[in-house]
Amino acid sequence: MPPLSQVSLAVAFLAAAWGSFVAMSPPHPSAAVASDSAPSSDLFQKLGLTRSYSAAVGLAPTLTLALYTALTALRFDPARPARLPGHGVANGINPALLTWSPATAVPLALLLLGAIPLRLLAYAHLGRNFTFALAAPSGLQTAGVYAWVQHPAYTSFVTLVCAHLWLFCRTDGAQAAMWSPMLPVVLGGLVYIVRERVVQEEGMLKELFGRVWVEWHGKTARFVPGVF
Repeated sequence: MPPLSQVSLAVAFLAAAWGSFVAMSPPHPSAAVASDSAPSSDLFQKLGLTRSYSAAVGLAPTLTLALYTALTALRFDPARPARLPGHGVANGINPALLTWSPATAVPLALLLLGAIPLRLLAYAHLGRNFTFALAAPSGLQTAGVYAWVQHPAYTSFVTLVCAHLWLFCRTDGAQAAMWSPMLPVVLGGLVYIVRERVVQEEGMLKELFGRVWVEWHGKTARFVPGVF
């Protein structure tokens, strides 16, 4: 039977993966409905990211890796010879990524105590104004988490992606033999998408709310309070 520490780590991996899926799924049915009123420049809608199944499709590879990593951690023993190429300590795997260590505890904490709750808070504060397609809200939300950051959902998203990459996609992790050189390209694409979406949202809010938005924008951090 696996040690309790390995069982708890595997459970934490699965909880982080499932929580990420919930946090990236539409918070209400109309959130993922393509809006006819959305501007033609809406990048998310152009890329097909406003559909109800977008989260499942986008996270499927990571969720698969998370399940694989959890199962590997469950039966991991540094002293056991590797059965698969690239999956043993002698073949380059880092034991710190398959046992409780700072390398696993920090990203798991960022997910379970940071990114996932922050995303759900953004859903709760915006309610039905939270949509995946670019759409005019019924009002400018400046209270709650929005009193501290302007784009908590994207802060959560970037943190979530980085934590997942650290936990499940490292070259010395459980899937060492499966790592793809396309990973930096994918990460760069995600950064570009978030940046363009933020620019689009801010332009829309400035046009809708004018001076009220400008004042809030000037005194509130975009992503991380006290940083930027």
